[in-house]
Amino acid sequence: ATRQDLRFTEDRLAELVESEKNARSAQLLDLGRQVEHKNAEMSDMLRSQVELRDQLATRQDLRFTEDRLAELVESEKNARSAQLLDLGRQVEHKNAEMSDMLRSQVELRDQLATRQDLR
Repeated sequence: ATRQDLRFTEDRLAELVESEKNARSAQLLDLGRQVEHKNAEMSDMLRSQVELRDQLATRQDLRFTEDRLAELVESEKNARSAQLLDLGRQVEHKNAEMSDMLRSQVELRDQLATRQDLR
């Protein structure tokens, strides 16, 4: 009876050990799945973070480009204004020259008429 009891106890221990091994294997598999799931979540978060950083960089690039364009437009406007002012001065100068020439011409015509009258 004692041998049978021992054999029963050995068999029972073997079953318990096997059952414990199976339970541990199941736990390890479950932990492995949880780790994979967390890794996937982290990958998604990182991907999302990279996308956001890229979008931010793009927006900053666009803002820089907009600012640069605004500067260029302002610079062009200032250059055009300066050119218009310069052209205005040139026109005034030419008008003054033309007035002087006309005044001269009138004086010369008057002098010529006076000389002809004197003859």
